Order: sequence, then structure tokens, then C-alpha cells
Amino acid sequence: MATINDTKGGWHLLLQNHADAWIVTFVIASGVLLLHEAFNFSALMLIFSLTGGYWLAFALNDYYDRDVDRLDPRKRENNFFSRTALSAKSAGWGFFAASLIIAPGLLQFGWSGFFASAVCLFVMWAYSAPPLRLKSRPGLDLPIHAFFVETFPYVLVMYLLNLAWARLDYVILGLGIMASLTAQLEQQIRDVEIDAAHGESTFTLWLGVGKALVLLKVVSVVMVVYGLYFMMTGVIPLWIAPIGLCAVPAVLSRLVRAPGQPRPEWLIRPVVYFGIVYIVFLIGWRVF
Repeated sequence: MATINDTKGGWHLLLQNHADAWIVTFVIASGVLLLHEAFNFSALMLIFSLTGGYWLAFALNDYYDRDVDRLDPRKRENNFFSRTALSAKSAGWGFFAASLIIAPGLLQFGWSGFFASAVCLFVMWAYSAPPLRLKSRPGLDLPIHAFFVETFPYVLVMYLLNLAWARLDYVILGLGIMASLTAQLEQQIRDVEIDAAHGESTFTLWLGVGKALVLLKVVSVVMVVYGLYFMMTGVIPLWIAPIGLCAVPAVLSRLVRAPGQPRPEWLIRPVVYFGIVYIVFLIGWRVF
């Protein structure tokens, strides 16, 4: 097994792996502030805490997936915990320290922030860690991912900042649910052989790869049509459209590539980076 000393640049994997996930969190949370013109120091602290929290959640998931990921050369290379001999005690202190850095952005909202923090910590632990490990429980794995990955940041910002809900907010939540669900389903289809070999249970293994693939394509197409409809009817402002269009390459690749084939990162990553550049540009435009 590799150690930290002989894993060249290993530490950067903690930031790089799943960068698209925490970048999406930043874009979603920032989008709420843009739509509701709710920029202030407290709101910005909240955004950075949520972004850091989702980075931590995916790092925690990597930690508990380290044994499974060692079975896949590509995943092993991208998972810091699969490549390093890090003790459980060291990992625990690292996660605790990261939690302390992230917490103030949520705890500034008093009991509401404390409750939100408790929910966040419980879900990230219950999803990845035994004995619950909800990601390996068919019937719970997809709903948890659908409601807590790309939708929960939006809801949490609305809740903690006490913002008024509008039709557009509900439309975006619908997009978030479908985007989160299809992302998890896509990953399960890709990893079906490794999950089966390691004794993992997933919705895809329960349903069957063929049916899961059909479901993935159907929901992906519905998501695109749904987004285009609300954009063409004026519910989704045109200045938001470029963010939504970032998902189109990922959706199109799902429709044409073979089951088990990994998504084309050379196509997905630049689009995700465009999303964060665009949202930062919008923030600067609105604020200054």
C-alpha cells in the first residue's frame, strides 16, 4: 500500500477528487443569493460553509469507500484514502478539524443553524458509514442522493436566510432532484461489477443494469425537456440558462455511451469549471 510520503502529490486528491460536486454546491448556493438579491457577509459565510461541508461529505465518503475503490485502478488513483496508509485516528482528527472550520457559517444562525449542522453531519455519516451506510440500501440510496446532494443546499440557504419562496425556486428544486438522482444512478451503473464483487447492495443491482439504464436515459431526457420548457416560457431567466446548459454534455454522453463506461471527464470538467467562472462573474456583476 502506498504511503503519504511515497504518493506524489497525494494530498491534492482531497481537494481535486469530486471537485465537480463541491463546485456545483457553490454554484447552487450562490444562485439562491443571486435570484433573491440576498448578498451580505452572513450569506457569503453560509455559502463557503456549505461548499466546505459538501467537500467534507465527499471526502468522508471516499474514506469509507477506500477498500472498494482499491479494486478499481482508476478509482484507486483518485481516492486519497485508497492510496495512503492513514490511521483511523488521524482521519478522525482531520475530519473534526475540518468540521470546526466549516461550522461557524452555519452556527451564526443560532438554533436554526445548529439544527441544520446536526442534520448535515448525520446525513453525511449515515449515507457513507456503517452500520447504516444508506448508499448501500436499495430504496434509500437514490432518494437520499436526490434530496441531499443538489437540492439540500438550495433549501438550506432559503431556510436559514428566511427567503420567500417563488415559482422559480420550486422549478429549480425539480431540476436539482432529477440531476442528483441521475448522477447517482449513472455512478451505480458504472460501478455495478465492483459493487457486486464487494458485496455492496444498490438500487441498480436490485433492479438490473438494463432497466436502470433505461430509467437513467428517460429521467435525463425528461430533465432536459423540463428545463427547456421553463426556460422557453420565461420562468427560468435567460441569464441563468448558461448554468443549466452546463449539464447538457453530461446528459448527452449518458445517452450514447455503453453501460459501465466512465463519463468523459475531459468533457465534463471544463463545463463544470465554466459554471463556477460564470457564477463568480454574475456575483461580481450584481455586487459591484
